[in-house]
Amino acid sequence: KVSGQILVSGPTFDEAGNFTLDRLRGGMTLTETALQIAGADVKIETPVNIAFEEMQIRINNTRFTGSGIDLSLGGAFALKGESGMNFSLKGLVNLSQLPAFDSGVLLSGLVGLDLQMKGTGDNPDVKGRIDLNGVGFTSNDWPVFISGGFGQLILSGDEVRLDNFKANANDGTIEASGLMKLAKLRPSEWKYNIKAENTSIDYQNISATVNGSLSLSGNTQGQTLSGNIAIPQAEYVPDIDLDNLLSTGRNGLSFSGLRTSGETTGKSGFPPVNLNIRVDARDSLIVRNKQIDTVGSGLITLSGSITDPNFTGRIEADGGSVRFRGQRYEITVGHLELPIANGTPLLNLLAESQYSGYRVTLGFV
Repeated sequence: KVSGQILVSGPTFDEAGNFTLDRLRGGMTLTETALQIAGADVKIETPVNIAFEEMQIRINNTRFTGSGIDLSLGGAFALKGESGMNFSLKGLVNLSQLPAFDSGVLLSGLVGLDLQMKGTGDNPDVKGRIDLNGVGFTSNDWPVFISGGFGQLILSGDEVRLDNFKANANDGTIEASGLMKLAKLRPSEWKYNIKAENTSIDYQNISATVNGSLSLSGNTQGQTLSGNIAIPQAEYVPDIDLDNLLSTGRNGLSFSGLRTSGETTGKSGFPPVNLNIRVDARDSLIVRNKQIDTVGSGLITLSGSITDPNFTGRIEADGGSVRFRGQRYEITVGHLELPIANGTPLLNLLAESQYSGYRVTLGFV
């Protein structure tokens, strides 16, 4: 519900007969407002005086309060062309109290705003800062929960610089810095450097602690997460039935824990994330289920998308044992090839055991 007065005058067609709003001028005074955004009430202090002329809107300093927001804005805002801009936005946003725009994304923490917009409609110049206090983010698409994040976003012209951002990532920590380019106040491209330390990840059948340096770069069409990761500790519980594997005579495996449904990130509203990551696990990969108990090393490349990753590389076993039809065998040779293009992983495994005075060799090759 909105109550007030409005007065508009001016031509709606130019000399060529084309429809236009560029020449309209007028004003509006709001004396009473009752608004809802995504089901949440928003209170606007009245009266609100708005004037517009030649694609420029001027508004007196006005306070907006509601679920998770306490903002004040005012000044001259240019819609396009060479109309001047002199607009300010200040206040506080509580992310955890905002209406849920997407059920798959959860936000938390406080965001402080202190922004000044100058320049023109076609060439806006934004200066100021955004303070991040205890912010957090999680999504159904991401295996990492970010919490307790502190840092600053510094805005200057067409750039937004992230400085000294530090946060918890699951049980570990991350640090991030980088730069985003704007095109008429909208993100156009970005690059962020991310350092992870002792970050734990639970992803399908894999639990791992990771350290690494990554880079996230892209634009509104897509982005790429690239870099190097070292794994000091990891455990993988494979979905393997050795009894069935040997009886069928196949060494091709299907590890469902390494695949996802193939859904895209479009549900969360973020550009899709492609992967180009080298993973190095030196004597730190524990592979264990009811039939396999071994420790190995792996050198793996992650490609594809973050929701449908492709694992390529090689994992080698360093000793351990397997249990086949109730009998324990000691592993003498073992490695797993992860082929490209989501191909079937190939197992090469030799194990030995003593059975009724005989040395028995078991092979999956």
